[in-house]
Amino acid sequence: GPVSTTGGGGGATGVGGPAPSVAPSAVPKKKMATGMVVGIIIGVIVLCAAVGGGGYYLFNQLTADKESEATATLEVALVEDEPTATTAPTATEAPPTATEGPPTETPTPTVPPTATVPPGPFVRINNITIENGYYIVEYETFEYTEALPGVHIHFFYDTVPPEQAGVPNSGPWIVWGGPRPFNGYTVASTPQYATQMCALVANANHTINLETGNCFDLPSE
Repeated sequence: GPVSTTGGGGGATGVGGPAPSVAPSAVPKKKMATGMVVGIIIGVIVLCAAVGGGGYYLFNQLTADKESEATATLEVALVEDEPTATTAPTATEAPPTATEGPPTETPTPTVPPTATVPPGPFVRINNITIENGYYIVEYETFEYTEALPGVHIHFFYDTVPPEQAGVPNSGPWIVWGGPRPFNGYTVASTPQYATQMCALVANANHTINLETGNCFDLPSE
């Protein structure tokens, strides 16, 4: 075939046809593919980093929440286990009850005065009743015991003066040396104006000791 030459300076010649031509887009496509691969790799790396960072952040949050929940549960348990202070009940005072009117005073019962017993032998009539037509005279003696013969009692009505109720006078009176009570007078024998029966301590010779006894009202039938 024909031989072609290149101009300017003598270049090499080719045999067997024209020189092969290179497609103008071949090199750029290769670079584009390489760039895309690099970009994809970088994106994957960034995505992994993002995912890894997010996962680490999420893991930290979950861990922190669990720790907070466990701490709160422990604090609640500790609070529940602590003994609660019990407040002692305060004593309540009952309100004062209203009183109506001024307080009433209980009257003190009056005791009838008893006959004063002087020193020495003494006889005292305490009560007189009537039984089967007789005066029953309850009496007691002080610092002696009536007896016959010996110091005894003269009983008489108040119609007889005390100084006339023993020797050397004639009274009348009744000599008594016991037993008790005295029952020597009948109701029918009561003098007309007599209102009391009296008693005095009498000596063994029937003389009397004035102011050694008392008088007591006669009961009515």
